[in-house]
Formats: sequence, structure tokens, C-alpha cells
Amino acid sequence: MNLFHTTLTRFGDEFLACTKQTISTLDGGVDSIQREARGVGVIRVGFLRAFGTQFVPQLASQFLKENKDNEIDFTFHSGATRKLLNELEQKKYDLVFCSKPPAEYRFTSVAVEFVFDKYKKHEN
Repeated sequence: MNLFHTTLTRFGDEFLACTKQTISTLDGGVDSIQREARGVGVIRVGFLRAFGTQFVPQLASQFLKENKDNEIDFTFHSGATRKLLNELEQKKYDLVFCSKPPAEYRFTSVAVEFVFDKYKKHEN
């Protein structure tokens, strides 16, 4: 709305376009931060293929049950340990389940015990 009947020069028009784009970018950033604060977003998980059949699906399912009021989605990616760690370092994942990382990565790791075949019969 132009209350004062102002006319912009071509430089003014160009500046106005840049200003609108900048404000739009800032608004997008604010919206993104507000969504994250409300628990809305995507959790990107990398894992060894062996964890993809039971462990990761059960973990994600339990997390969603416990956080049902939040709008959270998951993306899942499998690969070898070194590939997962390299991509975690590149911030492609939020967390990975893999073998213990070599010291060169300087990641904090937590040991997770997982039984691959929970229905396996134990012989005496």
C-alpha cells in the first residue's frame, strides 16, 4: 500500500526487491526455529544394515509413541561404518548406529547392546 504516492527509481525498485527477499529469508529462519522449538522436524538416522531389521525401527516407533504430540519424521539410511561416520561428520545425519568410531573422528559414542536374533534357541 502506497499511502504517500511515492515513486521509486529503478535503483529503489532493485533495493526493494532485495529487501523483500531478505525479509522473506529471515522470516523463513524464524519459522524454522519456531518449528524446532515446538518439536517439529526430521531426524536423520544412519545405521549398519544389521540394525535396520529390528533395532532402529523399534527405537523409532518407541520414540514416536513417546512424542506423539510432536510433528517428527525420520529418514533412514544404511551403510558401512566409515561411510556413516564420514556423512555424520558432513552433517548428513543427526545420529548413527555403527561400530565404535576410530579416535580420528573425535565423536562421542555410547555403546549399545543389541541381540541380533532374539528368538534364537539357547541350547544347554
